[in-house]
Amino acid sequence: RLAGNPVLPMMERLLKAALYPGDRFLKYECLLNPPFSLTEREVYQYTTKGEGASAAKAFELLNTVTAKAKSDRPSALFRQMIQWLQSWRWLDVTEGDSMDTLYYGLELIRAEEASGKLRNAEELLMFIDKQLRNGGYEYEMATEERSRGIKLLNLHKSKGLEFPIVILADLDHAFSRQDFETAVLVHPDMGLGPR
Repeated sequence: RLAGNPVLPMMERLLKAALYPGDRFLKYECLLNPPFSLTEREVYQYTTKGEGASAAKAFELLNTVTAKAKSDRPSALFRQMIQWLQSWRWLDVTEGDSMDTLYYGLELIRAEEASGKLRNAEELLMFIDKQLRNGGYEYEMATEERSRGIKLLNLHKSKGLEFPIVILADLDHAFSRQDFETAVLVHPDMGLGPR
């Protein structure tokens, strides 16, 4: 479910801090919580002395998001936030379900954008809060999406299904005597054929 994705609250905090750069509370809430999880001391040292690599990285991302929030389309901004969080290891790339739901959220955002309902970063923030985090969206591929692409199935899963192109792999292994008594012939050069 999208509502349970741990990355959405991070994105929401990041967007709030970027959209309202003068609000110190939102900025500190963003910096002290995931994805940044800075300490108050790290924030203080960076803002007063310019020290701290983690804080510098966090402020750099916050400034970048602030600039992009003013100019980018909502879907582009959402996609970039996913990429930034991945590239800086705040989002584990190996978390397949989490990533799938985020990309599903991106598709929902693109659909809303195409219909004219999402036009800017403020509306994206409201959409993340009201629809993605608290809405009833569940990640499930549509039937049309499931029917496209390459399917890897074993013999038992494919039984009864029809496909326009079928590739049979691993046919060079040793067959048992029972394999040769079936209605299918196996030839080393010609492949499979009916008996």
